[in-house]
This record gives sequence, C-alpha cells and structure tokens, in this order.
Amino acid sequence: MDSNYYILRDRKERSVVTGLILDQSGSTCKGFEGKSIYWHEKAAATLLAEAIQCVGDVFGIYSMYDFGPYASFFSVIKDFDEPFSKEQRLRMAKCQAPRSAASRFAPGLRHLIWKMSQREEKTKILFFITDGQANYCEYFDPKVQDAATPSLNQDQQDRKFGAKGPLGMRGEEYVFQDLLK
Repeated sequence: MDSNYYILRDRKERSVVTGLILDQSGSTCKGFEGKSIYWHEKAAATLLAEAIQCVGDVFGIYSMYDFGPYASFFSVIKDFDEPFSKEQRLRMAKCQAPRSAASRFAPGLRHLIWKMSQREEKTKILFFITDGQANYCEYFDPKVQDAATPSLNQDQQDRKFGAKGPLGMRGEEYVFQDLLK
C-alpha cells in the first residue's frame, strides 16, 4: 500500500432511545377534520414508531392525563423493552381521552425523563405529542404559563435532553393557526 494513503475505519454504533408521550387530556377530545385530536396524536405516534422501528432504535410509547394534582395517570402503551407488535397497536387503539381529564404536563414528563435516564443508551430523544392546550382543573392563573416548561428545560442543567417546545395556556392559537387559514 502506498504510504501517501491511509484507511480510517470509523465504526459508529447507534445508541438511541426515544420516548413518545401523548397528551390524553380532555382538550384532545375536540374534533379536527372529523376525528378527535387524540386520534391524530395516536396516528402521529404510530408513524413515528414505525420510522423509529425501521432504523432499529429502542423506543417506548406512553400517555398521560390527570384529575388534579393528586390523581396523575401515566399509561404504558409500549415499554422500551417490548416489541411494537399487534398487542401494543391494539393497546394504543383502545386508549381514549377522558373528557373531564386535565393536562398538568409536568408529572408525566418528569416520569418519562426519569425512566429514560435509567437507560444506558447515549442519545435520548423525547417527543411530546400534544394539542398544546393547558387544561388545568385546579387553577387558571395567567402568571402560570406552563408547568411542563421547567421539566423540559431541565436538560440545560443535566444535559440529558436537547429539545424544547412552545407550551402555553392558549395552545390552540399556535397549534392550529396555519391549518385554519
């Protein structure tokens, strides 16, 4: 081999875990194009899951809602170590958004962030699929923009996650503004 040439073998293995969490609050019962917003969330999660599965990454699908600060629900549709089989697809299809449920985002996001931090994968990605409508049943304080923002901004402190999203009290204003024009 000529001494002016060299071969560099740079083998990289993917080490990615992805968490998909769906907002299952009462505000997602509203209709859009003949289906509920929650139906659209599930369709988006299915498309993302199939794409993630194609590249061979580990992923989990979860949903969350609450009935106030003392009754938060975190549902496992597909856990990280489960295959994305017919059973998990049926589990997702059977999920419905309770009309009177609220959406305090922080407890569900904190739990999924904790769950993902226990994983060994180097890259951790979280998709929060929501209508953006903060639907708190306890209070509507204009000073409180969103309880989930501190959970998502935690990545600045511990550098585990790098994604942020626009969340606020009037989610429908930015979620549907382009669609309704």
